Amino acid sequence: MALPRPSLTLVLDIDERLDSEALRLEIGRCYAHVCQTLVRTHPADTAAAASAHAVGSESGKAPSTAETDIATDTAAGPDAQTNASAPCNIARFLVKMGTRRYLDPKDEGANELWNDVIERWIGNELRKVSNNMRIFNRRQREEGRDPLMFDWYELDLQNGQLSVLLRCDSTSAVDPSANATITVLREAYGNNALGENVERVRMPAPEEYERQRKIGLAAKARREAEKAARAQAEAERARAEAEAAEREAEEAFLESPELMAHAATPDERRSDTVSDTSEAANARDALGKAPTESDEGDTEGSTGGGEAIEDRYAPEEADFALDYRLWQIEYADGGARLFDSANATFVESIEPIDSAESVAPTRLDGRPEEEVVA
Repeated sequence: MALPRPSLTLVLDIDERLDSEALRLEIGRCYAHVCQTLVRTHPADTAAAASAHAVGSESGKAPSTAETDIATDTAAGPDAQTNASAPCNIARFLVKMGTRRYLDPKDEGANELWNDVIERWIGNELRKVSNNMRIFNRRQREEGRDPLMFDWYELDLQNGQLSVLLRCDSTSAVDPSANATITVLREAYGNNALGENVERVRMPAPEEYERQRKIGLAAKARREAEKAARAQAEAERARAEAEAAEREAEEAFLESPELMAHAATPDERRSDTVSDTSEAANARDALGKAPTESDEGDTEGSTGGGEAIEDRYAPEEADFALDYRLWQIEYADGGARLFDSANATFVESIEPIDSAESVAPTRLDGRPEEEVVA
């Protein structure tokens, strides 16, 4: 018997300061082919409160009022004063499968439904929505409008029994392979390894994201500096080669008896100059009428502004890859704890960043990325 398939309703929960009729119309036009898409708004202070809760107590106790006030001021990390009022947008994935149960591996048919349908479906939906986010924002920039950036994808599983928040990268996308990490979460959740009354899981934990962000942006800055240095060296090499070729041409002219004899008398030089000028003009006219191979290549492979089509429509690259293995588990009583999914254990804190340390980003399966520095 064929297994049922989920359906998706996407709710784009955006800061009310960004809302406009034009934005809603553009969202409706660009997301119509992805799934049913709704737009809702939240006040700016709601985002601050959510961030405050995200960095609240990790001891399993609800944060105090004083802790919440401090967290509200520090939720954005070291740039809190700059980012305190920055919009925080969430894309909510409402996964609809009726009353079917699939989170607890002990439920009948739950494993088959998850392994054969839901895990793959989640990966496909992450890919579709992420690609559409990039396309939407590219069009916004081309039209001279601000992009609509998202901070989180929130997956609402089994009719709201468990919410999974996946942090977006710098392109408002989430790697589709994060579905494997959600499978690990399902197993831990179903086996009660996370404790009782789990309401929400953030991947990665906000503090861990900040750690990865600092390391990732430092690595990006190094890559850009190395790229700029290579470009400068290439330009200097090309300039040196051009100067050398010019010197060789001058030396060849001075050392050639035929050329020197040809320029022997003033009358001959004037006559030759007139002839050469006429021939050069004719040659330029001919070249102007016939396009060169370079011109044809530019016409076929570029837009009106001279930009290569493949470059213009290439997928936007994130500043750095995210590792989703360290989670923040949030409970119904308001408490939160850190969980290391790689070792299946709770941890007390996150290791501080060594500014002199270069840490290679890792994939979701724990292996290092093949290329860290370009």
